[in-house]
Amino acid sequence: VPTIAALQQWLEIAWSKGFDSDGAEHFNGAIYGSQKWIGTTECAALLRLFGVRARIVDFKALTRTTGGKDYNHQRLVDWVWNYYTEEDRDHVENRQPLVIISRRPPLYFQHQGHSRTIVGIQRRRKLGGPEEAFLLVLDP
Repeated sequence: VPTIAALQQWLEIAWSKGFDSDGAEHFNGAIYGSQKWIGTTECAALLRLFGVRARIVDFKALTRTTGGKDYNHQRLVDWVWNYYTEEDRDHVENRQPLVIISRRPPLYFQHQGHSRTIVGIQRRRKLGGPEEAFLLVLDP
């Protein structure tokens, strides 16, 4: 496991190679030795530096309320559901609910200044009630 100092150095290298130029500008190109918090864009820059595909999806711009429901929340849940249930999956059915085992990697989310790793999603319907969705979160 890399140290925080090593991650900070690699992030500065990523910036120098053109990854996340907006983030580099925000931190004035220097983060090594600081106690500044980094977020999803900085993590994406690190992953890309090492050749790992990373995509940033922003749900904040989609926020609006329809019929008393947070449209942004539903868009996020639908996006996560589609991510884990599209291609390359196996189905295992044990009555209710349907269990889907995905080979997709976890999702890294940033929410109100906190990072969360989403490892799955569950949808279930209470007897006579609406369907509910639950994000399965690893938050050490």
